[in-house]
Amino acid sequence: MSPKILRRPEAERDIVEIGYFIAAKSLQNSDEFLEAVETTLVALAQMPRMGAMRRFRSPKYDGIRVWRVKGFEKYLIFYRP
Repeated sequence: MSPKILRRPEAERDIVEIGYFIAAKSLQNSDEFLEAVETTLVALAQMPRMGAMRRFRSPKYDGIRVWRVKGFEKYLIFYRP
């Protein structure tokens, strides 16, 4: 059984908006970004502790980790294993 990835609607919206932003300059780069997000999410699902633990002031964010989108290192994925 493969690990399950739960995506919040806000995260989906962000991914799409970033894809559109990149597409304004390059459709190919936009496609590559969307594919890289999927690949990165699958990798995180398989090895959920590879992201770095982040600290936030609010306890509601306890357990949040962060990992870069492969090939698009300026874009980060914040997640809970």
